[in-house]
Amino acid sequence: MTVYVDVIWLLNFFTDYLLLMLTGLFLKRKINKLRIAISSAVASMYVLLIFTHYASVFYHPVSKFICSMIIVYIAFRFKRFSYFFQNVAMFYFVTFMIGGGLIAVRFFLLTDSQLLNGIASMPFTGYGDPISWLFVAIGFPLLWFFTRERLTNMEYRSMTFEQMADVQIFIEEEIIQLKGLIDSGNLLTDPITKVPVMIMDISTVNKSLQLHELHESSLSMIDNEHPWYSRVRLIPFRSVGQEQQMLVALRPERIEIVHNDDKFIVKHCLVGLSKQRLSSDGDFECILHPKMLLHKHAS
Repeated sequence: MTVYVDVIWLLNFFTDYLLLMLTGLFLKRKINKLRIAISSAVASMYVLLIFTHYASVFYHPVSKFICSMIIVYIAFRFKRFSYFFQNVAMFYFVTFMIGGGLIAVRFFLLTDSQLLNGIASMPFTGYGDPISWLFVAIGFPLLWFFTRERLTNMEYRSMTFEQMADVQIFIEEEIIQLKGLIDSGNLLTDPITKVPVMIMDISTVNKSLQLHELHESSLSMIDNEHPWYSRVRLIPFRSVGQEQQMLVALRPERIEIVHNDDKFIVKHCLVGLSKQRLSSDGDFECILHPKMLLHKHAS
């Protein structure tokens, strides 16, 4: 049997490089690509030991653990014990996650007959059913990019939910309950009274509230017989790539906001009405002005 040592070494080099990169991304470490490349080169030399008389020594779990610590040390240095062992633990976590993903994908792609034939013909050498090098070379980068994208998505959703709040809007006899996002980029205010303006997606609100009747371009088009006519204001605003527009807003009795177990009661503010979907996933129905959370309510 012909063994291409250079191909095996190169495949392991890229595999170790991607694993170390993913470890750094998970832990938000400062990534030095040169150090990671050197660490990957050292790590990939490990596979060459299978062709020496000392293979049994280096395949011992203790030797593997020492080797992994050296690899992580080269890639991320040593600052303190907690920092170092956090890196080692994450490196193992990433390795097991990617390796488990490859095995899961392989078994997912196998048909029943292929799986049964593989089990029946599997040699009992202690190594199980080997995954082909071609499958690893193609599947590993794809799984790596998939994991990185999921990590980015999880971070975004985590950051988003940290800024979520429960909102209650009181307008006469109506109480509108919403999920709100605290957006530091929302600095919309009434140019006359200077009160903050929050944005509400009226498409998610019960139609019995008749808010849709107020979503017009000018006050002259709104029926002055509407019970909330005296509360209506027009707020000029400009979005990216569009000319200045007018936003119909309501003056509520008050707004109660609960964020991180803190309660805020806002009496001087406006609620802008928008039919635009604020969250494609439906995570929130309104965008809060940051000034609305300046003063906590004494419980």
